[in-house]
Amino acid sequence: MREQGSAAGKAIRRGLLLTLAVVALAALFQSLLSRRAEPEQGAVDGHSPPLAGQRIAETPIWMNVYSSSSLLDGEPLPPGTVVEAYDPQGVLCGRFVVAQAGKYGLMPVYGDDPSSPRDEGALPGDTITFWVNGNRATSTPAQVVWTTYGDLQRVDLYASSSRKTTQNWFVRTIAEISNSLRRLFSR
Repeated sequence: MREQGSAAGKAIRRGLLLTLAVVALAALFQSLLSRRAEPEQGAVDGHSPPLAGQRIAETPIWMNVYSSSSLLDGEPLPPGTVVEAYDPQGVLCGRFVVAQAGKYGLMPVYGDDPSSPRDEGALPGDTITFWVNGNRATSTPAQVVWTTYGDLQRVDLYASSSRKTTQNWFVRTIAEISNSLRRLFSR
């Protein structure tokens, strides 16, 4: 009797895991298909960070982003990895060098100083794009919006060091979903 209950519990968990995987894949496919139609913000060729070599203008206005589980090539971000944030005009408004594997932040993402004529950073409502070691990253949440001074957002990043990201996105995505589901069900 106990063995039947144990087997039924395993079957229910497997069914739930399969259902979650299918729902996650469907949502991911929808997100990726909608992104393919949109041009990459800030990037001229989609492969290079906008205006590479910029310096950050550290304004008195910023929000913070962080992550405890970001990936490069399906593995936790290695120490020394450079994470950068850009506003829609291609202005570098945040940079962080990873010290602990898979983690970055708190990274200030600077806003535009209204008392200055220069464009130093983001404005409320701007979509922020992220680059990891010079490669465009996707994020969770899928769209990161600059909000206001002092806000704190968790932004998990997923990047590939390969320039052939369109060929590898499926493999990376499945690995990300698999890792997330394993963590979820190992508790």
